[in-house]
Amino acid sequence: MIELRNDLIAHTNTQRAWAERLCAALTPALERLHSSRPQHAMHR
Repeated sequence: MIELRNDLIAHTNTQRAWAERLCAALTPALERLHSSRPQHAMHR
């Protein structure tokens, strides 16, 4: 679970900044997770 304080995402510019931070952190993590799954599990 990821939780952000409302005051940190109250404005468009801070929403975008947090989206970029989360994207930078989560994209590589999700790619590693996806690549570590056995091939047969991906087609369920």
